[in-house]
Amino acid sequence: MTDVLRPYQVDVVAQIEQAIAAGEKRLLIVAPTGSGKTVVASAIINRFTERYRPVVVLAHRKEIIDQTSKKLHGSKITHGIVKAGYSPRPMERVQVASVQTLWVRAMRSKAMTLPSKAVGWSRAASTRRSSRICAASMSATVTMSRPNLPPE
Repeated sequence: MTDVLRPYQVDVVAQIEQAIAAGEKRLLIVAPTGSGKTVVASAIINRFTERYRPVVVLAHRKEIIDQTSKKLHGSKITHGIVKAGYSPRPMERVQVASVQTLWVRAMRSKAMTLPSKAVGWSRAASTRRSSRICAASMSATVTMSRPNLPPE
């Protein structure tokens, strides 16, 4: 089932598209819990794939990778997951990737070159590097919900 966007979500998608068309390279969506950030991201991804543009969604947590994958599947967007323990689908135009898995694979790969001074992983540095090679870098705040953990 494809999610129907709420009016404010339609506005966000339009604002993101306008910003990209205006040449903006780094975009940020901030929204409260339950506002549908993943739904908005799915709509934006769908617009990009309609234009035959590849998309990589980066996430730091398995829960976010799974949530994003579920929303993309619900929106009928075929995708692969780049993370240990998942079957790869490298030919899909959309990839949901674990930042940690990409880092490890890059460190092991002779095909990928990384800066020689790269000792550890830096979220800000990796975002700067990745934004140089893509049309636009869009970030969204993450709302974690771990119902299986007791409250602290």
